[in-house]
Amino acid sequence: MKATELRIGNWVQDRHSEECGMIDIVVLGIIDAMENHSYEPIPLTEEWLVKFGFKNKSNSGSAYYLLFSGDYGLGLQEGLTQETRGMYYYFMTNSDRSIKIEYVHQLQNLYFALTGQELQTDETKKKVK
Repeated sequence: MKATELRIGNWVQDRHSEECGMIDIVVLGIIDAMENHSYEPIPLTEEWLVKFGFKNKSNSGSAYYLLFSGDYGLGLQEGLTQETRGMYYYFMTNSDRSIKIEYVHQLQNLYFALTGQELQTDETKKKVK
């Protein structure tokens, strides 16, 4: 994970303790300055989707998750990689293109790029108020 992939407010986890936290300017500087830093991306799981407010809509055997925020709707389709047999999600567009999303910070960045708003958990919404 490189600092250029991240924004302040993205979620990462400590490689040693597996504790999750949001990036601030100090952590971003550590990631940028140190090649062997102790932070790593958080795999995107159903638990994280639920934290962000996505709703599971089953779709012919695989899960489809939706999030609506004002005029915006974001859909993610669950998938399975051939190489690693790991879980990942696809952001589906109207043009039959899809973007593979494996980590929480990728979803946060995509959501921000599309809406101009931060993707927040209930926990972070309470801190902002």
